[in-house]
Amino acid sequence: MAIGAVCALWSSYLQLGLEIQFDRVALCLFSSTLVSYVLHRLLALRNRDELALRSSELLSWSLRHHFLLRCFFFLGVVGSLGSFLMLKQVSQLLLSVTGLVTVLYSYPFIYVRGRTIRLRDIGLSKIFLIALIWALSTVLLPVVEFSISIGTAELLLLAERFLFLFVITVPFDIRDIDYDAGEGLRTVPILVGIKKARLLCLACLLLLAGTSAVRAFLLHAISVPQLFSLLVCYMLTSVLIMLTTKNRSDHFFIGAMDGTLVLMFVLLVLV
Repeated sequence: MAIGAVCALWSSYLQLGLEIQFDRVALCLFSSTLVSYVLHRLLALRNRDELALRSSELLSWSLRHHFLLRCFFFLGVVGSLGSFLMLKQVSQLLLSVTGLVTVLYSYPFIYVRGRTIRLRDIGLSKIFLIALIWALSTVLLPVVEFSISIGTAELLLLAERFLFLFVITVPFDIRDIDYDAGEGLRTVPILVGIKKARLLCLACLLLLAGTSAVRAFLLHAISVPQLFSLLVCYMLTSVLIMLTTKNRSDHFFIGAMDGTLVLMFVLLVLV
């Protein structure tokens, strides 16, 4: 996911007219993403029954590589702190807010009916928090760090990234539908069903194609080849959405769905 985060950031760079480089922003985003996802996995190991219900593959891998996870966490913390200090104050403030939300997303701190819950356990908050944090980190962060004026094109890019992350997160809720239903959680697939959840994702991808076209033809914020790359990414993502079932292996969700972030960057680079 840390690689996917950097690829999403670089996709923003290309669409914002910035040079692709592993700079202080990329280092900070890579390190902080590594910390957040490793922390989530380490906290999940405290409740192995929950992790086993969600995915026996993830539990098995996490148990075998517990020491490696701790090493990654330490390296991520060092990289995050070092690069954080190199950012502008406004960027530090933005990352402080998203970082706090990320920690509270995984760490139970709200006491409700005799048990503590996490932010992700509240209603539909999980999918919207993920999409929002990723959109702010991969679009708004470089905008404020490099003092780019925020106009219609930048706001549309921010909205597109939010919507795209929403789309590729729904399949994970489809995977966890049985566990989430047993826990009384409300997710998109639980509320509307798996079939309608897939159709909702396809509708969102169609909307993304429209907004990208607006940025290309009306706002001239991206080139036509870049638009073509985005459309190809959306089409391939729609195929993956239609192939999504709750019985797919973790390799499909982690490799294919998260891989769409890498795919978008690669397609943009090729043009």
